[in-house]
Order: sequence, then C-alpha cells, then structure tokens
Amino acid sequence: MLTPAEAVAAVPSVLERHEHETRRLDRIDSYLRGTHEQPYKPQTPNDEYKKLVARAITNYLPLIVSTQQQQLQVEDYRAADSDTSLAAWGCWQANGMDSRQGPITRAALEHGLAYGVTLPGRPRATMRGVSARRMIALYDDPVFDDWPVLALEVGQTRPDGVRMLRLYDDVQVHRILNRTRTDDGAPRFEYVGAGQHALGVCPVVRFSPGMDLEGRSVGEVEPYIPQQDRINQTTFDLLLAQTFGAFNVRAFAGVDDDDELGEDATTEDLAEAEARRRARQFELSIDRFLSLPSGASLQQLSGTPLEPFIAAFDSAVRSLIAVSQTAPHHLLGQMVNLSAEALAAAENGAMRKADTHQHSFGESWEQWLGLTSLAENRDPEPDAQVVWRDLGSRSLAQTADALTKLAADEGLAMPREFLWSKVPGITRQDIETMRGMRDRATGVDLLRLELDRQGSSDPAGPPST
Repeated sequence: MLTPAEAVAAVPSVLERHEHETRRLDRIDSYLRGTHEQPYKPQTPNDEYKKLVARAITNYLPLIVSTQQQQLQVEDYRAADSDTSLAAWGCWQANGMDSRQGPITRAALEHGLAYGVTLPGRPRATMRGVSARRMIALYDDPVFDDWPVLALEVGQTRPDGVRMLRLYDDVQVHRILNRTRTDDGAPRFEYVGAGQHALGVCPVVRFSPGMDLEGRSVGEVEPYIPQQDRINQTTFDLLLAQTFGAFNVRAFAGVDDDDELGEDATTEDLAEAEARRRARQFELSIDRFLSLPSGASLQQLSGTPLEPFIAAFDSAVRSLIAVSQTAPHHLLGQMVNLSAEALAAAENGAMRKADTHQHSFGESWEQWLGLTSLAENRDPEPDAQVVWRDLGSRSLAQTADALTKLAADEGLAMPREFLWSKVPGITRQDIETMRGMRDRATGVDLLRLELDRQGSSDPAGPPST
C-alpha cells in the first residue's frame, strides 16, 4: 500500500512511460480511423490530386479486427463439471457485459492491450473496461505475473488543462490531479484522496491477444500497416491512371487552328479569334460523319490499360489476407454459391486464429470474473471456465446428422441434453427454456400415467348403464 507522498512520487515516471506508449498507440489509432499517412503524391499537388489522395484510402484494417472480434463472444461462466452458471455470472449480467465485452475485446485486438477494472460496489461489484491509450499497468514480471504492482488510469483533459489520474495499488485507488499547464506556479501533481478496495491485489486485469516471452503484445493492426500502405498506394496509382490516362485521346494533324493576330490586337480581336477557334472544333458523336480538309489526318492515342493496376491491387489485398489469416471472401467479396463445407474450409485459418485468441482472452475473462468474486466476498472458483459462443460456419443439416448419430451411439453413452449446446445458434437462455419445457411436459405425462393407473385399478369398476 502506498502512502499519499509515495503515490505522488510514483506518478511522474509511470505517466512518462504511458505517454511514450501512447505515441505508438496513436499511430495505430490513426490507421483505424483512416487518418494515417497518405500515399505518395507530387510535391506540389493541385486540388484534383488532393481529392484523389483522399479517395485512395482503402482501409481494410478495421475489417480484420471485426472478423476476429465477432468470433470472441462469451456466453456463460461455470465450473468444469457443472452446467449451471456461477454466482459471478450474475455480476457480469448486472454490469451489462453481454454488450460491453465487445468494445473491450476490440480494443485489445486493435492496440494489443486492454484492461478491465473491478471495484467493490452495491449491490454488485463494478466491472469497467479501459483502453490502453488511457491506462498502463506495471508488473514485476510482465509475462508470468497475474496481477500488476501498480496501474495508472489517465482521465480526459479539461479545458483548464487539468486531468484526473487514478493510481491503483493492492489496497487503494489514489486520486491525483495533474495540471498540464503550470504557468500559474501551481504544483503539477496534487493529491486529492484515496478510496479503499482492500482486495489484496491491484484490481486490474490485462487483455492481450498474444504476448511473447519478452512481454511484447502486438494486436491486429500494427503488423499489417505495411500491407495497408501498399494497398493505399496502389489504389492511388489506379485512380491516377483512371482519371488522367484511361480514355482514348483523339488528335487531328494538318488542320490549322491558329489565327494570325498582330501585336496591336485588341480584346475584341482576341475574343473573336477564340470564337472562330471554338467554331472550328470538331464535335464527334455516334451519328455524325467527319469530313477533313485535304492533307489532314485523324490520330488516336490509346488510353492507359487498367488491368495491371487492378492486378496489383488484388495482389496487395491477397498479401494482406495471407499475413493476417483472414478469410479471403471477407476482404475480396468473392463468395458465390459456396456450400457450408467450402465456406468452413475458407474460414479455417481465421478460425484457428480465433481459437488462439480464445485461449488468451479466456484466461483474462476468468481472472476478471474471479476478481469480482473477491470484490463480493466470495472465494473464486479455481476450475471455472468461460463458455464461448459457437459461431462456426457449418451446415445445420450436417450438424443435426452428426448430433443424431452421437445421441444414438450406445457405446459413447453421451447425454442428449449435453448435445443441445452443440447446435449452432443455440444460446444458454434457449437451453434453459427447452429444459423447462421438457420438465413441464414430463410432469404432465407422469400425471396422465398416474391417472390412467388409478382409473384401471378402481375396485368399483366402470359405472353401470
């Protein structure tokens, strides 16, 4: 636990590391928003060039993030030997995490890191996601330590140049004012106060799509920036060729289009000469014949072929597909009459990548839900696991046939109720609804059997007629 003086003394170095990391994350964020470095253009471009440069930004990086984030949806949290949700799942629902999990996962995929913060609350503990652009966590060992030693959250800067900093340790949350403008001689850091959480660990959980043994975590944007720049440049070159060189140019040779004007020509003389020049211009159309003066000839300059530029663009996109393990039809848009089997094969690489992310994010979600148990005075479940929603591309008929065979296989003796969760699109709520309907139907059947039994054993027998 830090004292107020120790907390204020620790902030400058932590904040400096955060600002250094934020510069790298700001570059990534610019690529996500399409405000990144523009393609190469002439040193003195005109307005037409500038418009083409703006149109050349063809940003695929957000789509790569989206295709992965959509495969990472948690739908339950329970013990390994149970089909009942644990108490911590109630905290998840109370905090609206069904919808809020998406932005947290997306932020981690975009920047390589995101954070979750839990603090005690009433009636339930609070769960809140924080972007890596607003928080930094420090670990003794960034690879193997579950909990950070310190974490600093940086608030938004107010118009007066003041922002609130929150420094988390294993017992308290210290609130410190940071003045970014100190012309008035006021201290740059001012201790405001602290709130107790008393969880025994720094209440911050790290989300990372993958971390190496050096503690480096790279997301789904930064590695593919060179491919994105290549796509933008190729698109700009294609637009240039399409705008300035794709059409055929017709030219006449041997036709005099000049008027001899002396040095003393007036403005009216120049206007009349321009009118005569325009009158002599040839206007071609599909229903006109052209008659040329003697000695004149018609020439045509062929336009620049666009096929090489289109092929270069496709090559750049395919390169991005290969290095990012993205399903080809997501970026190329070429999906015509694909069967479920062909679609699953096309998405195989992307699904393997999503499975790797599930292992990493799954541990973070389980750690965070365990932290909510501590915040609500419960012991965490050591063997609890999150359940991921199945969003694979499979034929429903094929899946139903496989599940029917598994249910009928006496050697496996697999419970039929277990197979309900394997049906694509079935949610936890659907399973609970089906279980209730089955139990009610079973109760009605048992009541009917009991009434039939009592009727058949009536000693008075049927009534006389």
